Amino acid sequence: MTTATPDTVLIPAPDTRRPSMRLRFGVAFLVGVLISTAVGIAALYAYDRQYEGRVLPGVSIGGVDLSGLDPVAASAAIQKAYDHLREGSITFRAEGKRTTIPYEEIGRGPDVEAMVAEALGVGRDGNPAERVIADVQTAFRGVALSPKVTYDADALAERLMAFSDSIAREPDDAWVSLVGRSFTVVP
Repeated sequence: MTTATPDTVLIPAPDTRRPSMRLRFGVAFLVGVLISTAVGIAALYAYDRQYEGRVLPGVSIGGVDLSGLDPVAASAAIQKAYDHLREGSITFRAEGKRTTIPYEEIGRGPDVEAMVAEALGVGRDGNPAERVIADVQTAFRGVALSPKVTYDADALAERLMAFSDSIAREPDDAWVSLVGRSFTVVP
């Protein structure tokens, strides 16, 4: 028996078409955006962590730049700039008498702890996304905080009461009477 074999066998050719140019560009663009976003987020996160426990750049109190300072250094800078708030006095006058209360007796001076806490708190509120936005805004625009002054209200009240007691007079019997159409004061 003889068998006949075909002379040619057709093998289908592989599909060598490449994806369209638009599809390749779209995929490359999307990958580029994702990588850029990831790098940007990582950089902003690293920036935020870099200033953990320190004042963010751009934060100042009354013209005193506290950028990048830790709490101890920020306290020293504020103390140096505002120590003059301890100097001076208050004078009260009444009934021909007067008293002067030096600021140091009532503990007047810069409220260093409150100012440092406020400076450290700038850009630290909210979730991570809000913090990143606040960090960037603080770095570019800056944040100027107002100085704070403190004093011992009880010590001041005590000194004022002592002064008011020194000018107090005991009341005398007196009266006002109506005589005709006018008043007469009897001391």
